[in-house]
Amino acid sequence: MVPQVFMLTLAFALVAIVGLLDYLTGYELTFSLFYTVPVGLATWTAGRRWGFLISIASAITLLWVDLKAGVPHSSLFFPYWNAAVGLGFFVIAALLVSEHKRARDERCLREQLEQHLQAVLKDMGLPPAPQPPTAG
Repeated sequence: MVPQVFMLTLAFALVAIVGLLDYLTGYELTFSLFYTVPVGLATWTAGRRWGFLISIASAITLLWVDLKAGVPHSSLFFPYWNAAVGLGFFVIAALLVSEHKRARDERCLREQLEQHLQAVLKDMGLPPAPQPPTAG
């Protein structure tokens, strides 16, 4: 298993790399979607709070790129609005990844408990427990 510190360092490095590529390609192309990769990586490996922190780092990077790239805005408010919308998008991505991992972990635990229960019943010479209905 890869250490959590390494994965978080990688997530921050990916934010910087995506930000640099975003800046180098100019303001006509958007890289917003690619910031979700480090957000998802941090959330999956370190939890929701780290996903939120990488979301904030991504939104700040998005703002920096917007301000430095020479994007023509009719109002100084717009780059900050765009960064706030990006932050909302990244936070939603972190929440979705976090919930998916929680559901996956819960399902795996339930399957392990079921296997242990069946083994105990078999060792006791009892019939197997009925299988619970599956959702879906």
